[in-house]
Amino acid sequence: MKIKSIAVIALTTGVAFCSCSDGSKGKDISEMKGLSTSDSLSYYLGESLAGQYMQMSASDTVKSVQAKRDFIKGFLKGMELMESDSEAYRNGLMVGFQSAAMSKTMKDRYGVSLNHAILETGYNFALRSDSTLNVSAAQSSINHIAQRLEAQVAAKENAEIGKALNEANKKMGGFTPIGEDVLFKSVKPGQGNIFKNGDNVNFSMSVKDMNGKNIPDLSNRGIDVVLGQSMPSDSFYAKAMYRMKPGETAELLIPAGAIFRGRAAQYGYKNSDILVMTLTVKNSAQAPVSADRGKKAE
Repeated sequence: MKIKSIAVIALTTGVAFCSCSDGSKGKDISEMKGLSTSDSLSYYLGESLAGQYMQMSASDTVKSVQAKRDFIKGFLKGMELMESDSEAYRNGLMVGFQSAAMSKTMKDRYGVSLNHAILETGYNFALRSDSTLNVSAAQSSINHIAQRLEAQVAAKENAEIGKALNEANKKMGGFTPIGEDVLFKSVKPGQGNIFKNGDNVNFSMSVKDMNGKNIPDLSNRGIDVVLGQSMPSDSFYAKAMYRMKPGETAELLIPAGAIFRGRAAQYGYKNSDILVMTLTVKNSAQAPVSADRGKKAE
């Protein structure tokens, strides 16, 4: 089916999508009466999009309601913009969407805004009949600039994180490093042997910021993992568990960027903001979980 045809179908249900895009007001198609073929196709397209959202946000451990709403709003806007009879325009629009992600990263992370006029100048020059188009050389230059900018930002962030961890430790006291940018303190002793690779562990956690504000979306109760398998040994969870006994509770000081995996800004934090995780472990009575589930806990 042509892009234009799909766009028409999607836009006919735009209001419904936007009003229930957090899933709370969704309905099974069997509950919806009198649907036309277009309506049915629109519904199944919506279900398919939900699957795409889950795949594209797999590394986002929080998946806020707002993020779910923003995804479908962005999709519908893109479908609307695709309504053009010019195939060249539609192709340019698709490439523009892809490049916009890079542009947003450049601006948000590196403070660099792309100059559209200069971009167009480079485009026009490269397409001149007497020019030699070398795409790989241009991409190599882009990568070189991005690496230089990333190194600058990383150095600044690392300094901020180190300073913030030191300040948090002075405020709370008693923490020791257990890995890069993670501090550990036992607050309730356990009994028995310290956990090791291959042990089945059940852990619960809660997270708050340095102002004492709880972050419910990062809390869980009773996740079963196998150390060194479904729980990778290089994760900060595992590094803490290797120092803990069954029944023990510990606190971890962790940068927000490590917990939110680079999405701290979406939840109102900087990557260098320090969060306090309370971690409780015990022996697991359950069968080991799959590796996929354990990776989500990392």
